[in-house]
Amino acid sequence: MNPYNTSNTMTVTVGTEFEQLLQATPSAGYRWTINNLPVEFEFLEKTLKTSARNAPGDMAMVAFKLKALRVGEYVIEFMYKRPWENLGNTFKLIVKVLPRS
Repeated sequence: MNPYNTSNTMTVTVGTEFEQLLQATPSAGYRWTINNLPVEFEFLEKTLKTSARNAPGDMAMVAFKLKALRVGEYVIEFMYKRPWENLGNTFKLIVKVLPRS
């Protein structure tokens, strides 16, 4: 299984660590945050993956590393906005967590 995800659905096994990748333009002030994380997941870390060039205005990928703690189907909601804004764009990830085989 690929531990990186860029679509809006994912299937993982309970106890598995995985990453959700979201495209960003950090030099424009925009930031991805987790707006809603069900208690059935553990937040592990957030990292920024930039290009080798890393010039102003370049796109980057933000990686949220999470761990699935309980079997079920859940929605994790991310928000993309600047810190001083109240509203932004949302990305909803549907995660189906399966039992270990």
